[in-house]
Amino acid sequence: MRWGLATIGYAKLVPLLSRLQRVHPHAVKGSPEDMDRIVWAAGAAGRLLLGARPCLPLAMATQWLLRRRGIATDLRIGVMRDQSRHLEAHAWVELNGRILIGQMPSLESFERLPALSLWT
Repeated sequence: MRWGLATIGYAKLVPLLSRLQRVHPHAVKGSPEDMDRIVWAAGAAGRLLLGARPCLPLAMATQWLLRRRGIATDLRIGVMRDQSRHLEAHAWVELNGRILIGQMPSLESFERLPALSLWT
């Protein structure tokens, strides 16, 4: 995801990955154990591979992997100004209001933008 965002950009990456998704229209939803395993694996891979500022590619990858198992989630992006008035942003994935990946202590300080469901 990070490579795709840096190379071709968000606007081209999302439609490309949507075409590669190949979710069968009658796909059986993944079990809660499948969901937990995907979230754990994405988080572990993200910590190893992404280094600093991994939230957007990690959230996009997690949402894409979950969607492949038939689990529709929302990608959330929030923004806020830090104490120096610099703009900060953060991305996370939610399912029915529950944060699956991207939790952080100051998350309530972010102004939430409308939810995104990229892989429909």
